[in-house]
Amino acid sequence: MMKIFYSLILFVLLLSTGCNNEIFITDFLPGHIEGFTLTETNNVKEITFESDNWNLINISGYRGDYDIKAYTLDGQETYLPFKQKELGTVHCTSEFIDFSIEKREGNKLNFILNKNLFNESLDIIVTVGNEYKEENIRLDLSPTPKFQIDSVVYDWGKYTISSFGKIDLVESLIINNSHASQPVTFTFYPYRYSKRKIQFYPDDASIAWPDESFERYFGIPLPQITIPDIAGSELVLNDTQIPFGPHSQYIDAKLDKEFAVQVTIDPYDARKICIYNELEEYGIPYQIYASHPKTDEKLQFHGMLRCTNVIDYLIFKEKLDENEYE
Repeated sequence: MMKIFYSLILFVLLLSTGCNNEIFITDFLPGHIEGFTLTETNNVKEITFESDNWNLINISGYRGDYDIKAYTLDGQETYLPFKQKELGTVHCTSEFIDFSIEKREGNKLNFILNKNLFNESLDIIVTVGNEYKEENIRLDLSPTPKFQIDSVVYDWGKYTISSFGKIDLVESLIINNSHASQPVTFTFYPYRYSKRKIQFYPDDASIAWPDESFERYFGIPLPQITIPDIAGSELVLNDTQIPFGPHSQYIDAKLDKEFAVQVTIDPYDARKICIYNELEEYGIPYQIYASHPKTDEKLQFHGMLRCTNVIDYLIFKEKLDENEYE
């Protein structure tokens, strides 16, 4: 009787194992999973599993904000984790990234990189498994091409020019001739340090343009665009180019740096010599159109371009009190 009892138990165990061999015998992804890199030119990767008894569980790693949306193969919205053997796709997007993970067949998983505008690679971890085992698949998303500026449009009918009372201090020097009985003369070069200030402003002045956004959109260095110059009382396009970005920029005023002015200080006198550049300022509305070469996304920037131009110089000889130069 004992022998018959043990034989019955063995039969039941074999029967049970046969009914669940998919879970207990088939390992959906045996061995260690090597990470891989997606790039601009190699932007698709397919992994084949040993079986289909697994599901897509989670996507993690990069800690920035991005949307994760899951869909069934017929386009209906679903959610992670997928049910075991469930097919579908997951689309991960933000202002700067775009990649997909697709399970269109029971034993295959596809990874597709569409866009990574960050200037560094992103480390993403994809978790797959079932109730008995989980595996992490690590993928590296390399930077992809940036947006390109397609055109720059200025509203030539709405520019403004102003020069009233605008000056810029470019050099100062204290000359103490208070103990001398003879005058002293110094040479100054009022255009040696002359600069033009240029800045792109958004339409809404309360908006702060983050530095990193421009670098992510367009890369480093930022793209150069041609800006208007002033000739007489008109704006014209010559060959002046500056990078398109959020900060004030300073470029050479292209004046005669060797132009010299003599300044004489009388005997028994002390003065602070201040060299100013007299400025005119002009502004013109702009629109900049950009597109992404791969995703065909469009960007528009619009606002007011403001520039200064050096038109003359002023020299002030400020009288000093004794305690200001002793």
